[in-house]
Amino acid sequence: MLRRSHKKSRGGCLTCKARHAKCDERRPICTICKISHRACTYDTQQSQTYPRLESSDVQNDGSPSVAEKDTFEDIPSININHMELLFHLTETKNLPCLSLADDAFTNPSLISLGIKLGFMFPFLLHEFLAFSALHLACTGRENNQFQFHQAMALQTRAVSLFNSSFADVNESNCVPILLFSSVLGQHFLTNTLAERHPGGLDAFLSKYIHCVEIHRGIHVIAMQYWPQLMESELAPILAASSQFTSRTPKGNTCRKISELITGSQALSVDEKEACNSVIQHLQVGFDAVLEGEEKERV
Repeated sequence: MLRRSHKKSRGGCLTCKARHAKCDERRPICTICKISHRACTYDTQQSQTYPRLESSDVQNDGSPSVAEKDTFEDIPSININHMELLFHLTETKNLPCLSLADDAFTNPSLISLGIKLGFMFPFLLHEFLAFSALHLACTGRENNQFQFHQAMALQTRAVSLFNSSFADVNESNCVPILLFSSVLGQHFLTNTLAERHPGGLDAFLSKYIHCVEIHRGIHVIAMQYWPQLMESELAPILAASSQFTSRTPKGNTCRKISELITGSQALSVDEKEACNSVIQHLQVGFDAVLEGEEKERV
């Protein structure tokens, strides 16, 4: 029995491709995904075929005719808001984009690397733009709610693209995945610290623990692929990060909490050692902040 021939979908959504289903390529949600209640995502790097606009398809005011509107609705246009986020990302000083090194906040090469890899791995570019929107939302004077909404939408899109891109981590994708995880972790942490949850301290601690788990996963990726990472463009940044975290604490900002941990009767020796290790890293961070403030005064 002969199979009925059909036109192969080359611009279908990633979900339909994974299921070997014929996608009708409707955006933002194709018909199959809409009916089956599945997440519908498209590869932003897919080549787009732009229909030719004939003179007969243009109305007197220069806009496409009704017959052509449906076709042009699917064409991705340049979003001026995204251009603003990209500009903010590259031009803003002291943008806490990645905490991989003590100078990462002002290291333009790190952001340039993220953007360059973002064109090959769209989930990374979406997350960079999402964090830029979040930074604008937290520091801007206008359109804060819009920027918060834009940050959430871009982050959701980034996570969706990431989940549909990889089955596991390997040597070929460890660098963009590490960058993505780092920015995503910073994004979650910023949201957690900026949000005043009605659930109070318990709700805050629950979200904060989630952030810690994300950062633990970042550390696992870094340690597993450390040789490959040290041969990549991240090598100087990771080396600077190791030097930073190995510093000897100087200040006494954490003295009181250190005394509480040391004098606790409820904690075991191992638990005290773990807490004191964290306190030392925290003090190193405070030292860096105080040193920066001193330099600004000078």
